[in-house]
Amino acid sequence: MKMMKKEFYNPEKEITEEYTEKWIIEKSRVKEVNDLLVTHHYWMDSDGELWGDFDNPMENVKLDFDAYRERNDFMKPEEIKKLQNDLKLNVREFAGELGLGYANLNQIENNQRVQTKYQDRLFKLARDKYDTTGDLFGKNLSNDFTELINKELAQKSEFSDSLIDESEKYKENTNKFSLYNYVTLGDAA
Repeated sequence: MKMMKKEFYNPEKEITEEYTEKWIIEKSRVKEVNDLLVTHHYWMDSDGELWGDFDNPMENVKLDFDAYRERNDFMKPEEIKKLQNDLKLNVREFAGELGLGYANLNQIENNQRVQTKYQDRLFKLARDKYDTTGDLFGKNLSNDFTELINKELAQKSEFSDSLIDESEKYKENTNKFSLYNYVTLGDAA
């Protein structure tokens, strides 16, 4: 494999010199995930020191974000942008429909930040709603998401209530049994 060489001005060293391209597999951490294996891109100077791409300083960070999204099955920035374009909404309108801040959505779409699980669920809910209805309007998605969560919580609450009822019945029967044994044994003694 031929190593690519390129001249860059290095503002830290304040000189222009030739660098050799290097690709290195490294373990990265994004949020709670600390074992992402990512192939990072570097330029090595004549002293053997590695430097990030001078023309694209966020390149390795974005590669880390991509690996994190892949691991968590999150939508990619270009998929989110495509959905926004399919809906014919600008960033502010799309953020408003989702109940998100404009700046946050803009950073996510430009791969400057990774979305949270909650935000990714909103994006997927929007995509699913668009895929089934061809629209997004008529109801605010954050309300749809809240309703979905409330339904899940209600189902869990009903299950918890039935467990509590069964537990109470068990306690009553256990207490009756203990009382019966006490009375029976007490009479025999």
